[in-house]
Amino acid sequence: MKLHFFDKPSGVTTHTSLSEAERQRVGVDAVDGFIEYLQAQSGRRLWAGHRLDVGTSGVLVAAEDESTAARLATLFEGRETIKTYHFLSAHKMKQPEIEITSHIRRQGQKYLSYSGTSMEPNNALTRIYFEGELGPYYLYRAEPETGKPHQVRLHAEASGAAILGDTEHGGATFPQLMLHASELKLPTESGIATGQSPWSRLWRAHHQDALRSPRLSRWILGVERRERLRRSLDLLDLQMRRSETWRWLHSEGGDLRIDQLGEFYHFHWYGKDWRAEDRSEIDRLIEILGWPRDKIYLQRRGNRGAQPQNESFEMLPAQMPERWMAREDELHFWFRRDSGLSAGLFLDQRSNRRWLQAQVRDKKVLNLFAYTGGFSVAAAKGGAAQVVSVDLSAKFLEWAKENFAANQLDAMALNVDGSARYEFRAIETRAYLAWAKKQGLRFDFIICDPPSFARTEKGVFRIETDFDALVSECVNLLAPGGQLLLCSNYEAWTTAKWWQQLQRMLPRLQSQWSPPVLMPTASGSSSGSGSGAARSARPKLRLQNPNSPDWDFELPREERALKCAIIEVDAESHDT
Repeated sequence: MKLHFFDKPSGVTTHTSLSEAERQRVGVDAVDGFIEYLQAQSGRRLWAGHRLDVGTSGVLVAAEDESTAARLATLFEGRETIKTYHFLSAHKMKQPEIEITSHIRRQGQKYLSYSGTSMEPNNALTRIYFEGELGPYYLYRAEPETGKPHQVRLHAEASGAAILGDTEHGGATFPQLMLHASELKLPTESGIATGQSPWSRLWRAHHQDALRSPRLSRWILGVERRERLRRSLDLLDLQMRRSETWRWLHSEGGDLRIDQLGEFYHFHWYGKDWRAEDRSEIDRLIEILGWPRDKIYLQRRGNRGAQPQNESFEMLPAQMPERWMAREDELHFWFRRDSGLSAGLFLDQRSNRRWLQAQVRDKKVLNLFAYTGGFSVAAAKGGAAQVVSVDLSAKFLEWAKENFAANQLDAMALNVDGSARYEFRAIETRAYLAWAKKQGLRFDFIICDPPSFARTEKGVFRIETDFDALVSECVNLLAPGGQLLLCSNYEAWTTAKWWQQLQRMLPRLQSQWSPPVLMPTASGSSSGSGSGAARSARPKLRLQNPNSPDWDFELPREERALKCAIIEVDAESHDT
């Protein structure tokens, strides 16, 4: 039996609930189930042997072939598996152990549990054992003999020990549902196969103080969610494609974000103030996680609108270098601690860089607002015929060239016709777009991730007023079949508003785009596309979903900080 015991994080479904039609709609994340995510990352087909509720973390068994999947189904249906869960509750049962049987069924969007009848006999059995006290809470072990949805949660409520964080079933409020599938045993031809998933650090006796702090608990659980994800990816020998860059804490951290950049951990503090209690809880977080203090630096970000340049360091190792290198997938990038509010690479674009690298062989790529050239490096390593990096800052473009060198790419390389394979243009983006249009340039891929606000010598760029014109100028440079990747972190735009405005813009963009002008041949005929009667039929523009993002940032169906979309010139679809 080819089995994998994965470590499912809290907050995701075991399988997607979307139909195939729903997954094709723009604005929908097509990979929103845990098994589907592992399949997308590994390229391997997986069959889950059972399901865990969205909020439940822990061991989940899956098969890599249909015969093993069928065997798993038989084992679970025949009650031949031994499942062990642990949970916390704010309440203590009256007796140290209890056995609960009931009939569980779904009614609307809820699950109900009640004593069985001759018409609806009991179909669920759970044994619950008291294991001890943990700070202000109580620890229990649950052994469900059957596998109905919400079974342990409903039976915990019936026992008088509703699960912490399970407000749907009578539990006290907490940052996460504190129900964990800790062990699963099942018979195989070679003996008993056992899968285990480690408890949260919050369940350790010497970390009881953290349980009393909702904020510290939220931080620890956020990091552990990503640890469970990485353990599951490691089982498929992915190791997140060997990346050394990772976001350990995102929006659930409130004022705190944490990035790993190679051997160093970059803590971002967005709080208005920096108080002694903030420092104390972060110190305790580092201690509980066991991370090396001499590899951690904390940067105050302040109010990004009112204090855009507030970048003071509150924690900085004495021996920390000014720059170092780290790996993303198989790419290498230089990072710096003296470069302002970013250390040199936007980690939330990882999946988009991966997508670009896989698409661009022998294609022409334009990377706007290129910063340190993350997309440019990905395109060059993917075998692009031409990569143009445009950024107003010559300093950042020099950094981009260093990233090229770090990946054994010659920034001065030439094509066989003597043209530059890689170009680095220190110019304002819209000025470059205007120049490129006059030159008749076209690109197969354009990357456009503009800042929300920027000052240039020619004025001020504001995304809320200049975005439409910028997109139009980009679309005008797309070759037939070309794709424009648009992204924005503008906080005033929700994901829904982002897609709505792109849908609104699409008809106008369609009317503006025209094929490249045909160049006459010596015989008087034309090659390529022409103008007027010489123009080919006009392809339509299509709005598409981007590559599904990695889960170290937002989980599926959570509001995303980074909004992305693809506008493609569909060369196979013609107006009539």
